[in-house]
Amino acid sequence: RALSGVCPLVCDTLCQLLRRSTRNLDRYRTLGIQRFLVSMVRGLDADATKAALAVIEEVATSTYDPTLLKDDIASLVETIQLHTHERWRQTLIFASLTSIMTINPEAKEAWRTQYGFQTAV
Repeated sequence: RALSGVCPLVCDTLCQLLRRSTRNLDRYRTLGIQRFLVSMVRGLDADATKAALAVIEEVATSTYDPTLLKDDIASLVETIQLHTHERWRQTLIFASLTSIMTINPEAKEAWRTQYGFQTAV
């Protein structure tokens, strides 16, 4: 519960840092922050989930690194598949995926590479 309360503030700060420098994107990757955020998306309340998704969106819409995009997309899709009993969580994640693919054309290619042409978002 304490993490849920702090998460929106921490995630907002992360978004600001990521917007300031591409070096921060490299740090995001090397420090494993993406995995931490995905675990937050999978286990925290709606506000914390929205905040963590905002950071993932920030990274995915501003990077053209296909590996990072595939990892982010795969993690989000896996979360949708794991949380079939939490429709609200699935809806938030689906909205983030849609936003990412709308803003970053490379994300659509990453999606196709990961899941094939027959799958659509």
